[in-house]
Amino acid sequence: MDWTIMGDQKIISKIDVVGARGTYGGRDYTAWFAPSFPVPFGPYHFGGLPGLILEITSDDGLVTYTFDGYHDRIQDERFTVTPPVDGKYATREEFEKFVIFSLLRAEALSTSTMTVTHGIAHPDYVIIKNRYTTIRDYKRERGY
Repeated sequence: MDWTIMGDQKIISKIDVVGARGTYGGRDYTAWFAPSFPVPFGPYHFGGLPGLILEITSDDGLVTYTFDGYHDRIQDERFTVTPPVDGKYATREEFEKFVIFSLLRAEALSTSTMTVTHGIAHPDYVIIKNRYTTIRDYKRERGY
């Protein structure tokens, strides 16, 4: 989605949010995202803002998603979240370099009779949570 970030602000579940406007599936939406949660995700197919979408409503009132809240403390140890032991922390820039390196490594396998590429989805596919944007943007910069 192409978003226009507005100057409006409000609070949802004790979290400061900023308003944005966009269009999806023929409907105009107002979204409220939390820059304090710097992930570009939201409910359903909505995302791409510089913070987690906590509320989104269509102008016609037919679609509404609202963040209900979260628990500051979870008492049940089954739900304890711990960092992965075999993972690596990376900035967004480091992650993008990794994705681009993987793309170039896959393309290096191309021959004169077969082209290998690393994943831009077919235009009719549903792209969930901006999964392909790093590769898409890099390929656009390279002219294909």
